Amino acid sequence: MEEVNWEEFSQPFDGETTTSEGLLTGAIRICNTGCEGYHLYIFPGKDEGSIWSDQRYPFGRLTKICDNIETYLKNLKLYGRDHITYYEKFD
Repeated sequence: MEEVNWEEFSQPFDGETTTSEGLLTGAIRICNTGCEGYHLYIFPGKDEGSIWSDQRYPFGRLTKICDNIETYLKNLKLYGRDHITYYEKFD
């Protein structure tokens, strides 16, 4: 099993800093939206508890899509697999 550098991983989220594995610091992936896109849960920093869309590849954007996990999960339950298109514009 590969060792994770938790100190590096747990730095505050700023939307730019990445770990040595290439993941954004302060964020964990909670949903794969396809084509290397993800929804991220932010845990340390000023945006703590919010959900962001990481569509840097191929669309070049990283945006906040939901203020809290509770609302995100409510929409997941409401829309099911279509919750991704509720948050995303893929063009």
